[in-house]
Amino acid sequence: MVMELGFGAAPADAAPLSERTFGPTGYDHVRLGMTVRQARATGRIDHRVKTGSGRCTGWRLKGRRKGAVLISKKYGVAAIAVASRARTPQGVGLDSLRWELKRAYPDLKFHSDPARADVAVPGHPNARFDFGFKDGKVARLLLTLAGQDCF
Repeated sequence: MVMELGFGAAPADAAPLSERTFGPTGYDHVRLGMTVRQARATGRIDHRVKTGSGRCTGWRLKGRRKGAVLISKKYGVAAIAVASRARTPQGVGLDSLRWELKRAYPDLKFHSDPARADVAVPGHPNARFDFGFKDGKVARLLLTLAGQDCF
């Protein structure tokens, strides 16, 4: 059973986001909390891929060379990773500089590994952005469900 966390569908009055907007609760019609069936029904995921966790299944974002979705049996869509020109609503994307990230997200928390940081998605406390860095720039961008069980 997938727990309802309020991410499965956008409210009727929600402003539409560009296909390249990553977050606040999903990407390219795939939303945090969706079941496998709901996510597949969007037509935006295909090609199930192997993951290291038996609790979650991995899927590729359809029509994209890179990018993936992890779907938890318990929580639904738990993580979305992009490797494209997608940007968060605050304008952060791959190749953004660390200082740009700090300016966009003042509550950003760096991990003991200085190549990782995360922050609650503004206005969505059950969602988090997780960033990976290389050479001072964002090299990995994940949108995750807080408390997910995939990693």
